Amino acid sequence: MPRPSSRQVARARLSAACAVAGLSLVAAGCGGGHKSSAATGTPSPATTTTTTTSAAPPSGHRGAARSPLTGRPGGVGKPVLAVKIENTANGRPQVNVNSADVVYAEQVEGGLTRLMAIYSSTIPSVVGPVRSARESDVELLKQYGHVGLAFSGAQHKVLPIIDGGSLVDLSPDRDGSAYFRDGSRPAPYNLFLRPRDLLARHTNLAKVRDVGFRFGAASKGGRRVGRVTAAMSTSVTFTFDYDRARHRYDEAMSGTPITAAGGGPQWADNVIVQVCDVHRSRFHDFLGNYTPLTVTVGKGAFFLFRDGKEWSGTWSRPTAGGPTRYRLASGADVHLRPGRTWVLLKGTGLPVTTS
Repeated sequence: MPRPSSRQVARARLSAACAVAGLSLVAAGCGGGHKSSAATGTPSPATTTTTTTSAAPPSGHRGAARSPLTGRPGGVGKPVLAVKIENTANGRPQVNVNSADVVYAEQVEGGLTRLMAIYSSTIPSVVGPVRSARESDVELLKQYGHVGLAFSGAQHKVLPIIDGGSLVDLSPDRDGSAYFRDGSRPAPYNLFLRPRDLLARHTNLAKVRDVGFRFGAASKGGRRVGRVTAAMSTSVTFTFDYDRARHRYDEAMSGTPITAAGGGPQWADNVIVQVCDVHRSRFHDFLGNYTPLTVTVGKGAFFLFRDGKEWSGTWSRPTAGGPTRYRLASGADVHLRPGRTWVLLKGTGLPVTTS
């Protein structure tokens, strides 16, 4: 990849100066609190991968209700399930991340990252590996309403915050029969979820609603960009390369392409780099490592990548229960391509480079 230009360096500095917001993240290890009670001995879920397409909505559906999470027909009136997913080499290949409507990447202890995958339009048979929750997940998910959160544990001081928030605790302690251990993987990277079983027993979850995304024809302007790399820490970067033939972005982590279980890349139709204030939270693990807190209520800079082009502007979310809006300098909402969106919740002072 060519050396960043002066313009790219300037944009990286801009991202360092433009954030004001919140969300706390999870550690690579899972503190005290919930322990998994999932069964063991179930075959590997790699063969159950769901395949989806990044094509634009089919014609003939002009009057059909469209999901506020994907901009595509269908999905309206369906419940929302959020799942915390491991995002290190030990947890790969991940299973059915490509079935999620929205995927958030979050910074956690040690400079590592976790994923928060939002499922509604498509519910796959298996998802994982499932990992632990943190305080910041409560704030991030409040914009979705009273939704289910599937996770594998949390620090004991965080559990009352999860239970007292707007979320429905769907951890193995509350419904262990929906989880299983994959014997071909080492613990704790071997816990998987059968989301259809979970949703069949929990019918009180909030239905999908507007969280601020606006879909449609590409906004005016934009700059040609084939690759974007965002540093989540000094040791972890996300890179998305635009596949012009498929109109999508294929993911790599710290220079390594990410392959989904069952084959093929993990990908997105839209990539949003949302610059947030990330600072030390009040919680730490038994080793004394403090959890990062990423603020997602407030405002800051964002960069949108779709159709091989880039737009930038300001995101805002005045209240935790309200949607996150992404607006251009003109004040107009930026338009996403109908489909799956990845949102990188990146701290200030870390570079975003393009080529």
